[in-house]
Amino acid sequence: MNTTMYKIRYSVGLKTLAVFLFVISLAVSVLSAMGIFVMFSESVYIDGGRSFTASLWESTLHSKAAAAADHVYTQYKYSMDRNEKEEDIAQLLQGFQNTYSASKTNMLFSIEYQGEEIFSNGSGSGIYAETAFDYWFYWSNRETTIKTFNTEREMEAYILAHSSQWNSYIPEIIYEEDDIDYVTPVFQLTYETFVDTEESVQVTAWVDDIQVMDIFYWVRYFSDALTSGLPWGLIVLEIVSLIICTAALVFLLCGAGHRSDTDGVVLERTNRIPLDLYAAGIILGWILLGFFIADVTYDGLYDIGTLILFGFSCICIILLTLALTLSVAARLKAGGVIKNTVLYRFSSVLWRILRRGANRISYICKGLPLVWKAGLIYGGLSLIELIFLSSTGAGYLLLAWCVEKLILTPLLALALINMKHLKKGAEEIADGNLNYQVKLPDLIGDFRRHGQTLNRIGDGMQVALEQKMQSERLKTELITNVSHDIKTPLTSIINYVDLLKKEGMDSPNASQYLEVLERQSARLKKLTEDLVEASKASSGAINVVKAPTNVQVLLEQTVGEFEERLEKNGIQVVLSPCESQSLILADGRLLWRVFDNLMNNICKYALSGTRVYLNMENTGDAIRIVFKNISAYPLNISGEELMERFVRGDRSRNTEGSGLGLSIARSLLELQGGTLEIQIDGDLFKSVITIPTAETK
Repeated sequence: MNTTMYKIRYSVGLKTLAVFLFVISLAVSVLSAMGIFVMFSESVYIDGGRSFTASLWESTLHSKAAAAADHVYTQYKYSMDRNEKEEDIAQLLQGFQNTYSASKTNMLFSIEYQGEEIFSNGSGSGIYAETAFDYWFYWSNRETTIKTFNTEREMEAYILAHSSQWNSYIPEIIYEEDDIDYVTPVFQLTYETFVDTEESVQVTAWVDDIQVMDIFYWVRYFSDALTSGLPWGLIVLEIVSLIICTAALVFLLCGAGHRSDTDGVVLERTNRIPLDLYAAGIILGWILLGFFIADVTYDGLYDIGTLILFGFSCICIILLTLALTLSVAARLKAGGVIKNTVLYRFSSVLWRILRRGANRISYICKGLPLVWKAGLIYGGLSLIELIFLSSTGAGYLLLAWCVEKLILTPLLALALINMKHLKKGAEEIADGNLNYQVKLPDLIGDFRRHGQTLNRIGDGMQVALEQKMQSERLKTELITNVSHDIKTPLTSIINYVDLLKKEGMDSPNASQYLEVLERQSARLKKLTEDLVEASKASSGAINVVKAPTNVQVLLEQTVGEFEERLEKNGIQVVLSPCESQSLILADGRLLWRVFDNLMNNICKYALSGTRVYLNMENTGDAIRIVFKNISAYPLNISGEELMERFVRGDRSRNTEGSGLGLSIARSLLELQGGTLEIQIDGDLFKSVITIPTAETK
């Protein structure tokens, strides 16, 4: 039950519903508060809205009448100024009668100019509202002025002083001839200016009846609502919306950081945004919204598109602010609010820098006694510079010198100390202490990189020494193993030849001795051939003829040849071929020899009664073949050592074999561009062949 309630409580659906209720109730609350404020400011709660209604009717009628007067008189004035015919002016006024007819507006108005009525769309009385006012009409006339000057300089000076007051100007020089044929230049300036003119008309307007649905219809509707309980309804609506808004906000704050499918606090991606950046973005959004409101109010843009954009912007910023509030709540529940701020991170970085600087200064102070020679030289040179600069009396040079020394002195000391550490490290490595490591945290820049190089030199020499020791050990084991593998069949051959000499060919054991001699000589021959082949393979002296080869078919043929021998040893083969094409570019003869060597090892060293797994995989650019079997002998040797020559898994070397099979297989694969890797996990023995596909080649 608790789990079910937990899931319901923190479900996405309920949270979405709460966000929706919060936004709607907040919008209703704000609008209701604005309405209540207007009601209080207009004394609606005192006189029942009578004064506010009268003011609303008067302001609406005045603004609509002024707009109508501007429309009518502007066209009328334009026609009169152009001296149009009387019938055209009468037709214009008749058009206004149609525009402001009783079927299109509830407002009746008349316009008088200089005591003469030029327009009226009806008569009546102001039952709802009436107003009379002077409407001022403004326009500008263009005037051209011509002014003359005695000199061109006077004209240019006049233009420079007054050109901003003119609409346009044309300076020119006119040459006049007098009676005695003298030519006199006249400097003439023609410029145009605008002259503002104004006149007024008397406008009378009233609303007699409401017949059509225009602005006055809605004013009457609002007036009726205002006097029939709207003010008190706004108070009730404000209280209800505040309750819903508060409840939704509390629910969202409780669910912040919780999921229905996860216990505990879970921080979403938005909660990982640095809090101060998050808050700064929201504050910037509110500031931009304020600028938008100011621009709309200043320009008077109250069209539908602007109102929709304003409403959408308000909803977006409210949702972002709500998201910030819920993010703060979730961070408080999870802890570490302060740490997830840019200011905290910046101060942490600054603190680390200051602490590191303090450590460097302390480090420099501790190392100064070791570099006293450099310090004396540097101090002497600095003193000479100071004496020279003081003699010049240039204060700015002394200041620059001080700044230079403040920067250069710590850097020089740090460089000298770093050089001392590098010198000590080089001496230790040169003396044979290969385990010595230069302390890199005490070094900076190129000194640190040089210290890393010295450390790598020591590590490289250590690795080289270990490889040399391993090589010597393997060389010793190689000699021992080769001697053992050659000596064993050779001893048997010598002993059985001696027996044949003593007992003669007529001995009943002669055939048995000959069989042993044949087997041991064949073993010795095989060892010799393997040794020659291993030498050729490692030196690359084998001729490789690559051709497209189906490795899957070749592997199946190899398994088929060893099937009888594997069954005899109680070993079952499980082959998992590739699902896709397994065509490679290789020498089929050499690749078969690789498979033959690996299958021979399985027959010799796999535990009887177990399975051998052959898995093929096409990785796109290569074919990967894995041979897996359980070893019959304890494997206390690495895969890399097993691929050395004359090394076998059975340390006692009681089984047949030269120990050259894996080494030959690896060399043959490398000649064809492939690799062989041996992996040992307990008694599990894995041979991994990787060879590129024909497309890759």
